Amino acid sequence: MTGKNETIRHGKFMICGRWRCPSGIGVERIGRVTMILVFCLAVSLITDAVVHAAAAVVLDVRGLDGDELQNVRTALTIPEGLVKDGRIDTEWLDYFQEQLPRRIQEALEPFGYYLSRATVSREVDPGGQVRLVVAVARGEAVRVRSAAIRIEGPGKDEEDFRLETGKFPLPPGSIFRHEAYEEAKRRIHDAAIRRGYLDGRFRIQDVRLSLTELAADIELVYETGSRFYFGAISFSGAPGYPRMFLDRFVAFREGEVFSYEQIAQTQRNLTLADRFTDVRIETDREQARDNRVPVVIKLRPGPEKQLKIGAGYGTDTGPRFSANYRDKNIIDAGHYWDAGINVSKVLQGLALGYTIPGRDMRTFTALGVNLKRDNPDTYDTKELSLELQHVRPYIFDKSGAVFVQLLREDSDAGAARTNTFSLMPGFRIFDRRYDHPTRPTRGFSYLAEVKGTHQRLGSYTGFIQGTLDASGLYTLGDGFCLLGRFKIGATGQNEDARDLPIALRYFAGGDNSVRGYAYQSLGTKDDRGEVVGGKHTLVGSAEVEKSLGKNWGVAAFYDAGNAFNSFRDTELAQGAGLGVRYYTPVGPVKIDLARQIGTPEPSFRLHLGFGFTI
Repeated sequence: MTGKNETIRHGKFMICGRWRCPSGIGVERIGRVTMILVFCLAVSLITDAVVHAAAAVVLDVRGLDGDELQNVRTALTIPEGLVKDGRIDTEWLDYFQEQLPRRIQEALEPFGYYLSRATVSREVDPGGQVRLVVAVARGEAVRVRSAAIRIEGPGKDEEDFRLETGKFPLPPGSIFRHEAYEEAKRRIHDAAIRRGYLDGRFRIQDVRLSLTELAADIELVYETGSRFYFGAISFSGAPGYPRMFLDRFVAFREGEVFSYEQIAQTQRNLTLADRFTDVRIETDREQARDNRVPVVIKLRPGPEKQLKIGAGYGTDTGPRFSANYRDKNIIDAGHYWDAGINVSKVLQGLALGYTIPGRDMRTFTALGVNLKRDNPDTYDTKELSLELQHVRPYIFDKSGAVFVQLLREDSDAGAARTNTFSLMPGFRIFDRRYDHPTRPTRGFSYLAEVKGTHQRLGSYTGFIQGTLDASGLYTLGDGFCLLGRFKIGATGQNEDARDLPIALRYFAGGDNSVRGYAYQSLGTKDDRGEVVGGKHTLVGSAEVEKSLGKNWGVAAFYDAGNAFNSFRDTELAQGAGLGVRYYTPVGPVKIDLARQIGTPEPSFRLHLGFGFTI
């Protein structure tokens, strides 16, 4: 017979002192109880419904709160058969009541309370309803006395392991919580898998509990095993695409450290390429040679030709229509060309483009031709442009493009007219990242561009122009989010501002600029008071939106901005108002009512916008 202070070893778990559970505890039990904890918390709302459904027997648990209370209430679910046809099975009720202290103790163990006590009293009201009043005393928690975490094997010096062992969540003095213990083990194992140690395992995972001393001693020893690498990579099912083109979507190379994250990224890359209807990536460790795992990527190509039709309405543009055609695999080389047409009251355009993919997803060379007419109330421009650009990662690994643009324009604004040719080399960087395609809650986008020309290049005038257009979406909590927009542009000339082509001047106002003013109605004015655009621009906007249910939202906003010829003589137009949002699977419907601010006779303006593409 074992004495009170002897150590009882149960598998890999050791308990010191008097223990009331007949079977002891092991690491396996910690894992099992932790899984029960997670399950219990997940179904707590369901169990609440079950308890209340048994109207003749009610549980009143006192002395606990938070997750501990939820877990105990879940563990004390009243059996559905306890009350049948409005009558209580008294023998079953007695047995159920006797089991409550044990169930409560087991429910509190994952939180570190192994010596809890519970007293149960029974109250019966005149209507026959039985109330079981459960008073719980958690007792003192078991705390970690020592934690020895070691990594052994070829990968013991990996930085990822040092980080995980360094932030082990159960330092000496902390309450021994099963969930934290299991989470720490999972993170260590995940670090091993992430670094290619596919055979990693815990050689030792011991926890010694002393219930007399309320102490836990943890010992974890993780054996990394050998590191695995990517072996030969092969494709099947897409004979129409060359190997060089397919390789650009693969996030890893043969000989690199094996990583399931890189396999998942490759899966995403190929899926988002909009060229394949099915993507499957298979790895077989059993076929590994010299720790190199072969990879087979199975593809099912989709249609190579695609036509998209779009329609919408905006206060700036009126009704609008678009049609875009793409051939995704010219000469079986993965090249593609696009043709698109856009028609609205103020903007009509025809665009053609040919793109040659580069060595990776972010690298390509493109040639585009655009024929466009833009004719709002302020100006009328007719443009023919050709642009050759090469896109690849540049500064801080951000996507950028070196380009050269030819522009022939014929424009009128007020009494001003320009009919010019410009040859403009330039550089731009850009990015766009949002957490949802139609209803994002956070993200950002930006486009920064510098371009210029000189008369010696055959251009009508010489200038250099820089523009930064950025926006950010931030979650504020409680269904609120903040949208900020900012645009700044500046132009330096070697001639008078009147020689700057109207097609390259800045204007402001409209749905996506300063609300409360018509589209492109703000800018420098001539002697007759007509807007002719400016060399510089500055526009900013702040909008707070509150979500209402799944598809609705309301917003309040403030906009300010203008276009001008001198930053020393800046006069910003302002507008503010309220809006309504309705989110559909193809995009939002936006209605804004804006009022001008800071003008002698302010007016209201309604801004409406929606659209879809099929």
